[in-house]
Amino acid sequence: MDSRDSVSIRLRLSWLASGNPAVEFVSLVGQPCHFGGKRYWLLCPVPRRTAEGGYQGCERRTGALYFKAGRFGCRNCQRLTYRTAQAGRRERAWAKSL
Repeated sequence: MDSRDSVSIRLRLSWLASGNPAVEFVSLVGQPCHFGGKRYWLLCPVPRRTAEGGYQGCERRTGALYFKAGRFGCRNCQRLTYRTAQAGRRERAWAKSL
């Protein structure tokens, strides 16, 4: 991707957590599509430990961020799974029959 075609916007999300103000910054990046236009992605802000011992955001591109345990993050960082992945074989078979 050519850096001239990319767009980067930083969003400030603010909310009250137990009556205290909380703030999270999330990057929104634009990526050009093959047939014109742009597709926008949110970058996951959850910090990850680097090899040097510091921290850096996960920065996984995602179409949605999820709020869990007081912060926003991608499905992977929030350890979210689909309901069918948690169901047993019988439950999946029953849901499939509907």
